Amino acid sequence: MLYFVVVERGAELVHEPYPRLDQLLERIFSAVTSEMASTFEARNRRSGEDFRRQMFALNIAYLSKLNPDWAARERLRLNEVLRAHPFTDGLDPPNLP
Repeated sequence: MLYFVVVERGAELVHEPYPRLDQLLERIFSAVTSEMASTFEARNRRSGEDFRRQMFALNIAYLSKLNPDWAARERLRLNEVLRAHPFTDGLDPPNLP
């Protein structure tokens, strides 16, 4: 068993088990690409657009370069987020392609 663990100031915030290395790598790189996308979006914000629109698209684009299956699963996960919490800018499409 492999574990994804996040510790901050001595407190364990995340402790997730993964039975296979590829699952752990997906979790790690999903976090890395999400941070990269967030940083890029913050530096290149588009006026009048929900910040998540650019951030989510970049995250999927970055993941697709590493592994298309990871990107497909992330797209599904993010579209679930958008069903519960839609974009707030009123632009189309309301979800990720």
